Amino acid sequence: MPPKRPHPAQATYTLKTSLRQEAFLAMFPKCGTISGTAKALGITPDSAHSWIKTNHLGFRDRMVEARQRFGEFLEDMALQRVMNPSFNGKIGSDLLLIALLNANMPAKYRANQPVPDDTAKEILQELRKRLGGVTVKATRTIEEVEASVEGDGLPSLGPGLPERE
Repeated sequence: MPPKRPHPAQATYTLKTSLRQEAFLAMFPKCGTISGTAKALGITPDSAHSWIKTNHLGFRDRMVEARQRFGEFLEDMALQRVMNPSFNGKIGSDLLLIALLNANMPAKYRANQPVPDDTAKEILQELRKRLGGVTVKATRTIEEVEASVEGDGLPSLGPGLPERE
Protein backbone atom coordinates (compact mmCIF):
# COMPACT_ATOMS: atom_id res chain seq x y z
CA MET A 1 0.00 0.00 0.00
CA PRO A 2 1.55 3.39 -0.98
CA PRO A 3 2.24 5.95 1.77
CA LYS A 4 -0.62 8.26 2.63
CA ARG A 5 -0.31 11.62 0.88
CA PRO A 6 -1.17 14.80 2.78
CA HIS A 7 -4.34 16.59 1.91
CA PRO A 8 -3.62 19.19 -0.83
CA ALA A 9 -4.59 22.06 1.49
CA GLN A 10 -2.13 20.78 4.13
CA ALA A 11 0.63 20.46 1.54
CA THR A 12 -0.01 24.05 0.39
CA TYR A 13 0.02 25.27 4.03
CA THR A 14 3.32 23.48 4.68
CA LEU A 15 4.86 24.90 1.50
CA LYS A 16 3.76 28.45 2.41
CA THR A 17 5.07 28.03 5.96
CA SER A 18 8.35 26.66 4.65
CA LEU A 19 8.76 29.65 2.33
CA ARG A 20 7.92 32.08 5.14
CA GLN A 21 10.43 30.40 7.40
CA GLU A 22 13.14 30.57 4.75
CA ALA A 23 12.44 34.27 4.20
CA PHE A 24 12.50 34.85 7.97
CA LEU A 25 15.82 33.02 8.41
CA ALA A 26 17.37 34.95 5.51
CA MET A 27 16.19 38.32 6.91
CA PHE A 28 16.97 37.70 10.60
CA PRO A 29 20.74 38.32 10.36
CA LYS A 30 20.00 41.77 8.94
CA CYS A 31 17.39 42.69 11.57
CA GLY A 32 18.62 40.85 14.64
CA THR A 33 15.30 40.52 16.45
CA ILE A 34 12.25 38.38 15.95
CA SER A 35 9.88 41.35 16.05
CA GLY A 36 11.98 43.41 13.61
CA THR A 37 12.29 40.51 11.20
CA ALA A 38 8.58 39.70 11.41
CA LYS A 39 7.66 43.33 10.78
CA ALA A 40 9.97 43.50 7.75
CA LEU A 41 8.27 40.42 6.29
CA GLY A 42 4.70 41.33 7.20
CA ILE A 43 4.13 38.38 9.53
CA THR A 44 3.43 38.32 13.25
CA PRO A 45 6.18 37.67 15.78
CA ASP A 46 3.84 35.07 17.28
CA SER A 47 4.28 32.96 14.14
CA ALA A 48 8.05 32.86 14.61
CA HIS A 49 7.72 32.16 18.34
CA SER A 50 5.34 29.30 17.54
CA TRP A 51 7.75 27.85 14.97
CA ILE A 52 10.53 27.99 17.56
CA LYS A 53 8.40 26.48 20.33
CA THR A 54 7.14 23.58 18.21
CA ASN A 55 10.31 23.32 16.09
CA HIS A 56 7.97 23.30 13.09
CA LEU A 57 9.90 22.06 10.04
CA GLY A 58 13.11 22.19 12.12
CA PHE A 59 12.83 25.96 12.55
CA ARG A 60 14.35 26.09 16.05
CA ASP A 61 17.59 24.48 14.90
CA ARG A 62 17.81 26.72 11.85
CA MET A 63 17.13 29.75 14.03
CA VAL A 64 20.28 28.98 16.04
CA GLU A 65 22.26 29.31 12.80
CA ALA A 66 20.49 32.60 11.94
CA ARG A 67 21.39 34.01 15.36
CA GLN A 68 25.01 33.00 14.74
CA ARG A 69 24.94 34.83 11.40
CA PHE A 70 23.59 37.94 13.16
CA GLY A 71 26.47 37.71 15.65
CA GLU A 72 28.90 37.51 12.74
CA PHE A 73 27.20 40.55 11.18
CA LEU A 74 27.86 42.45 14.43
CA GLU A 75 31.48 41.29 14.40
CA ASP A 76 31.87 42.54 10.84
CA MET A 77 30.40 45.87 11.88
CA ALA A 78 32.77 46.11 14.86
CA LEU A 79 35.76 45.30 12.67
CA GLN A 80 34.73 47.94 10.12
CA ARG A 81 34.37 50.50 12.92
CA VAL A 82 37.85 49.70 14.22
CA MET A 83 39.44 49.85 10.79
CA ASN A 84 37.48 52.89 9.57
CA PRO A 85 35.71 54.84 12.34
CA SER A 86 33.59 56.85 9.89
CA PHE A 87 32.54 53.86 7.76
CA ASN A 88 29.76 54.91 5.37
CA GLY A 89 29.72 58.33 7.03
CA LYS A 90 27.95 56.86 10.06
CA ILE A 91 29.34 56.82 13.56
CA GLY A 92 27.33 54.81 16.05
CA SER A 93 27.58 54.03 19.74
CA ASP A 94 30.61 51.92 20.61
CA LEU A 95 29.04 51.04 23.95
CA LEU A 96 25.84 49.85 22.30
CA LEU A 97 27.85 47.78 19.81
CA ILE A 98 29.76 46.15 22.69
CA ALA A 99 26.47 45.41 24.47
CA LEU A 100 25.06 43.80 21.31
CA LEU A 101 28.18 41.68 20.89
CA ASN A 102 27.95 40.60 24.56
CA ALA A 103 24.29 39.68 24.18
CA ASN A 104 24.55 37.87 20.85
CA MET A 105 27.94 36.16 21.19
CA PRO A 106 28.40 35.79 24.97
CA ALA A 107 30.89 32.93 24.79
CA LYS A 108 33.22 35.14 22.83
CA TYR A 109 32.60 38.67 24.13
CA ARG A 110 31.13 38.55 27.63
CA ALA A 111 33.68 38.99 30.39
CA ASN A 112 33.85 35.81 32.41
CA GLN A 113 33.62 36.66 36.06
CA PRO A 114 35.01 33.89 38.26
CA VAL A 115 32.84 33.00 41.21
CA PRO A 116 34.83 33.76 44.35
CA ASP A 117 35.58 30.81 46.59
CA ASP A 118 35.77 31.96 50.20
CA THR A 119 36.85 28.56 51.56
CA ALA A 120 40.50 29.53 52.04
CA LYS A 121 39.49 32.83 53.61
CA GLU A 122 37.14 31.07 56.03
CA ILE A 123 39.82 28.56 57.03
CA LEU A 124 42.32 31.35 57.69
CA GLN A 125 39.76 33.23 59.80
CA GLU A 126 39.05 30.06 61.81
CA LEU A 127 42.77 29.43 62.33
CA ARG A 128 43.34 33.01 63.47
CA LYS A 129 40.44 32.72 65.89
CA ARG A 130 41.73 29.42 67.32
CA LEU A 131 45.31 30.64 67.59
CA GLY A 132 44.22 33.81 69.36
CA GLY A 133 46.66 36.13 67.62
CA VAL A 134 49.67 33.80 67.88
CA THR A 135 52.08 34.27 64.99
CA VAL A 136 53.31 30.94 63.66
CA LYS A 137 55.98 30.28 61.07
CA ALA A 138 54.98 27.57 58.61
CA THR A 139 56.85 24.36 59.29
CA ARG A 140 54.94 22.03 56.99
CA THR A 141 54.43 21.79 53.26
CA ILE A 142 51.02 22.08 51.64
CA GLU A 143 51.08 18.34 51.02
CA GLU A 144 51.68 17.67 54.74
CA VAL A 145 48.80 19.96 55.70
CA GLU A 146 46.47 18.31 53.17
CA ALA A 147 47.42 14.89 54.52
CA SER A 148 46.54 15.97 58.08
CA VAL A 149 42.97 17.09 57.39
CA GLU A 150 40.69 15.88 60.16
CA GLY A 151 37.01 14.93 60.14
CA ASP A 152 35.85 18.55 60.46
CA GLY A 153 37.61 19.46 57.19
CA LEU A 154 40.27 21.57 58.94
CA PRO A 155 43.93 20.54 59.06
CA SER A 156 45.37 19.56 62.41
CA LEU A 157 47.28 22.41 63.99
CA GLY A 158 50.50 20.42 64.13
CA PRO A 159 53.07 19.65 66.83
CA GLY A 160 53.75 22.32 69.44
CA LEU A 161 50.49 24.16 68.80
CA PRO A 162 47.44 24.27 71.07
CA GLU A 163 44.94 21.45 70.69
CA ARG A 164 41.51 22.06 69.27
CA GLU A 165 38.73 22.81 71.69
